[in-house]
Amino acid sequence: LNKEKYFNERKIVLHGSKLSFDYYYLYLKENYPFLKIPSSNDPLEFLDLNYSDFNIYTNSRYEFVKNTYYWQNLGLLYKLSKEEPDYNKDIDKIKRFWTNSNLGTIVYYIKEHPLAFRNLFWMDVRKVYSIGLQNSAFAFIKAKDYDGAMKYAEMAYFLYPMDPDSLYLQAEIYYAKKNCSKAFNIIKKALSQKEDILYYTFLDKISNCFSENSPERQYICLLYTSPSPRDKRQ
Repeated sequence: LNKEKYFNERKIVLHGSKLSFDYYYLYLKENYPFLKIPSSNDPLEFLDLNYSDFNIYTNSRYEFVKNTYYWQNLGLLYKLSKEEPDYNKDIDKIKRFWTNSNLGTIVYYIKEHPLAFRNLFWMDVRKVYSIGLQNSAFAFIKAKDYDGAMKYAEMAYFLYPMDPDSLYLQAEIYYAKKNCSKAFNIIKKALSQKEDILYYTFLDKISNCFSENSPERQYICLLYTSPSPRDKRQ
């Protein structure tokens, strides 16, 4: 939350996951008396009461706002909005955010000093930035700017290669550009890291790209007729 009247651009950091508990509203009432407190422990009512007075940002898209508000992608954060996202406009804001961020500095130091950025603290930082880049790639896909989307999806995987969702996004981009072979190879790599129904569904979607006797189609058929590696371990 940001309110210039009280804090001259300073921000109030709230725990969104605590907005359903009595004790947290008592804490907010005592420490931030200018906030409007709901009559019940309803996070949506809390946002309704304070929406006109504050700009509200989050790094997680809370689902309880659905059907009332939208989350506008701004790069690393989302902004609460009553307007439906316009991805063609949003990507300009996303570009500006990443251009003005310290992402370039982080990437430079990771490349120059890879071991220094492998401790737990820095891995958490890398993960947060990676998720922000994934969300940005998704917005660019929606805007059909596939080159821009690929840039962010690849950067997301570079920062945090333990999350193959960045690979899934790359596969979706290749598929949108009608490059089914690259999409297939990328999603295979994602599946080698994590078994996810989303990845299997994507494979099923692209199966018609390949002839019936092709290695790709045979691989897809084999996945659906054989036990998964997880089943075999059990």
